Amino acid sequence: MPNRTIIFLYFLSIFFLYSCKTAQNIQPSQDIQLPESEETIQSTDSKDLTILFGGDIMSHEENYNTSNYADIWKDVTEYIHSADLALANIETPIDDSIPYEAYPTFNTHHEYIDEAIKAGFSVFSLCNNHTNDQGITGILQTQKWIYNNPSIYASGLKNPSDEFSFNIIEKNGWSILFLPITEILNAPTAKEYINYVPPSKTKRADFITYAKMLRQKYPCDLFIISIHTAEPEYIPGIQKEQKNYYYTLLEEAHADVIWANHPHIVKEWEIIGNRDTQKIHSLIMYANGNTISGQRRDPQFKAPATRRDYTGDGILVKATFTKNVDTTKIEISNIETLLITTYITPTRDFVLKPLRESTIQNFEKNGNTRWAHYLQARLELMNTIQGIATWH
Repeated sequence: MPNRTIIFLYFLSIFFLYSCKTAQNIQPSQDIQLPESEETIQSTDSKDLTILFGGDIMSHEENYNTSNYADIWKDVTEYIHSADLALANIETPIDDSIPYEAYPTFNTHHEYIDEAIKAGFSVFSLCNNHTNDQGITGILQTQKWIYNNPSIYASGLKNPSDEFSFNIIEKNGWSILFLPITEILNAPTAKEYINYVPPSKTKRADFITYAKMLRQKYPCDLFIISIHTAEPEYIPGIQKEQKNYYYTLLEEAHADVIWANHPHIVKEWEIIGNRDTQKIHSLIMYANGNTISGQRRDPQFKAPATRRDYTGDGILVKATFTKNVDTTKIEISNIETLLITTYITPTRDFVLKPLRESTIQNFEKNGNTRWAHYLQARLELMNTIQGIATWH
């Protein structure tokens, strides 16, 4: 079992001193510059690719009733656009032929998701426990939306005759294999149209075998597996069985990134490196929380640590991958994270704000001390979430 070094999340940018016995303090909204080897510094043939990983894009009533969908994203758009690719999980069917609908059976329209695309998101997982909320019709309409948007990549829905759907993404000289699955469905309706892997040992083993075969069949620079997990919502902590499953996908299927979601709260992320070479080669995100939702519709200003209040915060993880042409080795050379939070305007519009000191200071400056004090407490709580560095 790999040796694990716990890292706490702090704001200040730092440099890692790579030792299996060294722990460093880091935090969201920071820039983690990983050290370059002498070989990398001297090479003029290195190429970088930045990929941003969001969380769940929900469509609650509060979200689709927001007066201007572009306003949801305007304060985080620049950050999302700073990445070459940006990933999110769309947790609703997209069917313009029927009305918007919220929990427990979601439906949204294309204009709601279009603003997320304009904000910079370009790769989507479409398989989760709400994928079949509108039955086969909702699935077919969502597939139609994919076909009408050739500029984006989306997987998770499939033809019944196919085992899984996936994307091969070509970007800036990189080839990325993207494979999303869900371990949970709220109902068995039309499950043959969904990348569904029940969380049994047998089915997980079968999926590992499939993922290994897929990587061999489609050689790529990066292999990203998205997993909508079968775990309790809103509960912190990571199950040992889940962690071991992800390690196996990295080791046997040769995945480079595991990107997990479902709990609707932010959980830790993990970088994995080689103790001898001091290089980071893998990334696991156990849950990036809600990117946008209406779940924190009643913020507990006097009790900001209430469990439901965590659903209003998310994290955007931006990783820089470096490819050295002379060695064909892929390394993670930089990781930057940004905490985001859902702010409810006086007109009940739900919009995103960076969760950082400058945002809080702006609220104070504008006399909105209630939100300023609440977000200060939320920031302090979110900064206790731990990141992990694993060396083997």
